[in-house]
Amino acid sequence: MKRVMQPFINKNLSLPSDSLSLPTVTITGDKRVAIEQHYKLISFTEKIIKLQCENGIIQISGDMLVIKLMYPREIILEGNIKEVSFES
Repeated sequence: MKRVMQPFINKNLSLPSDSLSLPTVTITGDKRVAIEQHYKLISFTEKIIKLQCENGIIQISGDMLVIKLMYPREIILEGNIKEVSFES
């Protein structure tokens, strides 16, 4: 049964951003932001972080921002997050 259902489940439960290579932004309260599918860290201060993605720039504004974890296509930021915006 699992073998029969697996292709159906994988096909229908994938997120649109997976197939379109769009950034996925997950915000947890006002303290943590996880961003997948970004390409490059453009600038970083404790107040503003800018990330390049395929279709534009993601800007995170706040206070005491830190990079908690950074991989080639994923970044986790922590601090007092005030705003997350997208510039195309």
